[in-house]
Amino acid sequence: MAFNLTEEQLVNTEVELGARLPHDYRELMKNDNGGEAITEEETGSLPNQRQQWI
Repeated sequence: MAFNLTEEQLVNTEVELGARLPHDYRELMKNDNGGEAITEEETGSLPNQRQQWI
């Protein structure tokens, strides 16, 4: 499920990491709404199974 990613969240992440994220990566995260997180419960797979990403 995609989730909204705000500039504030990006800045907070950079502060926590102690590093600035590359510009292109930041833009990708903003444009793609932060990406998508998939849990084991959603996929029904075992933790050691490899996931194929499309």
